[in-house]
Amino acid sequence: MTHSLNFFLLTICAGAALAFLGTSCKISPNAKNIERSLNENVIVTRSSAGGYTLKLKPAGKWNIFQGPSPDKIDWEKPTVVEGDFLQIPAQKNEVYRNFFGMVSPKGDTIIVSERLIPMKGQPNMRDIGGLPTEDGRFVKWGAIYRSGKLSDLSENDLNYLSYLGVKSIVDLRNDIEVNKDPDRYPKDAKYYQISLSDKEGKAYDRIRTMVLKEGYRRAKAKALFVDVMRAFADTLASDIRPVFDLLLSEQETTPLLYHCTGGKDRTGYTTAMILSALGVDRKTITDDYLMSNYYRESANIKNMRKARLIGLDAETLDYAILVRKEYMDAVFQVIDEKYGGTDAYLEKQFGLDAAKRNELKARFTESYYGHKLKKETMKDSLELETVKKNE
Repeated sequence: MTHSLNFFLLTICAGAALAFLGTSCKISPNAKNIERSLNENVIVTRSSAGGYTLKLKPAGKWNIFQGPSPDKIDWEKPTVVEGDFLQIPAQKNEVYRNFFGMVSPKGDTIIVSERLIPMKGQPNMRDIGGLPTEDGRFVKWGAIYRSGKLSDLSENDLNYLSYLGVKSIVDLRNDIEVNKDPDRYPKDAKYYQISLSDKEGKAYDRIRTMVLKEGYRRAKAKALFVDVMRAFADTLASDIRPVFDLLLSEQETTPLLYHCTGGKDRTGYTTAMILSALGVDRKTITDDYLMSNYYRESANIKNMRKARLIGLDAETLDYAILVRKEYMDAVFQVIDEKYGGTDAYLEKQFGLDAAKRNELKARFTESYYGHKLKKETMKDSLELETVKKNE
């Protein structure tokens, strides 16, 4: 695969081909009624009015504690719930975001919040916190965010980002995309353009030729987008090495938010690499990747309804606009077959040797066993850590 073709694959996957789309194409049934791919015991959602809904699994007796941040949860005042559902109405003088300490019917402790950051101008801004790692820890909440483009953020959206304390904005897009839709972000945040290849955006003419004249359709389109992800994992991967440099910086660079246009492909690959470095298992990584279809359902349907590119059918749009398990499988196939596994790959592509991976884990994962509850509900944290290690 030539480097120029890599550019094409990258940009069309990012949604640049939509510039050539108009209106009247059937909607793929795969774009509608999307179910959550990420299996979580507690799912937190927030209404437009500011209230919270907590869906609990398994049903039973839950002790729920609340606070404005993970380290400010009031562990002395539980709300006891019997069942699988809790609705919390919006409160006067509500803070932007609440976190919940949860003690399950089995006595397990987790900390949760809404994964989707509610933004009027961006449907796919997410906190990657709370995901479990293979060594029994969890990715820290409020440290790393992923998103689509920030050009449509409202003033309230910007105020929310300021409240979240975002210090670094990493833009994975090329110059054409950046100039067309420049980011809006808080004045206190520092902006970095770290393009995942094709910084100048020279692939657009090639895209027009390939899409309009060379007939990338249906099965050929699917193979095309599988090759996109292989290119991300192989020849283009080192482009995002500066993202890891920021995460490991001695300067205050986090909370950090990175994004592309739709927040699904370049952002999805980058997220997969960060989560891999933090020790999250591949199934969870893939399930999180597929959540873009869930959060972007309305946007995806809207884009498909706009589409009328000559000869472009619903199946082809399905491959172009939705993320698929096969795409992330292609990434892991490259990692295993060409690089010999995750650890070797992370070191080769991003310079993440064992020491740097451990540093990332120390900074961006945590154990929930250190949180203090009332004596009758939680033992000494050190003792619990010992029990965990002996299981």
